[in-house]
Order: sequence, then C-alpha cells, then structure tokens
Amino acid sequence: MDRATAIFVEGMGAAAATSGVLTQLQGRIFGLLYLQRASLSLDEIVFELGQSKGNVSINIRGLVDWHRARTITRRRATSGGSCRKSWNAASGGTSAR
Repeated sequence: MDRATAIFVEGMGAAAATSGVLTQLQGRIFGLLYLQRASLSLDEIVFELGQSKGNVSINIRGLVDWHRARTITRRRATSGGSCRKSWNAASGGTSAR
C-alpha cells in the first residue's frame, strides 16, 4: 500500500474508533475498500492490513450489516464451480425510513 493510501486508511480507522459505531479495524477496512477500483478478496485485505483472517472476516461482517460493504461472489474460471468471495465499499447513503 502506498503512503497516501496508508494515511487515509489509518485516518478512517481513527475516525471510526471515535465514532462509537464502527471499530477501528472496520474503519480501516472501509477506507481500504473505498479507495479500490475493484473488489478485494479476504486474503488481499489481510495482507494489506496485517491482520488475521478471522479478525478481518468478523469485522467485514459488521460492515456488511451496517451496509458499508458488499459481498461479491464470483465463480472461478479455472475450478469447477467453486466460488470466490470478495468485498467492495457500498456506494450511496442510508435510505430514509
């Protein structure tokens, strides 16, 4: 991750931690996904943030619950029918109730 991305990701983590709504890691994950043109796999997020798969997976579920991230399931072209999950930042705001 380049320096500008790292600064943004860390800043999003700090802002999330003080919000009382999202955790610091959820903020960092959202910041990373927000800057990406394409979705990222769990392994890519783990590598970029230096966190464990379990920790990232749990925190991604929280972002999905808050509609801040979307799960994308794609079939792998090389393997017979297996799927690959990836995530990207959800676009748009929250809907009025």
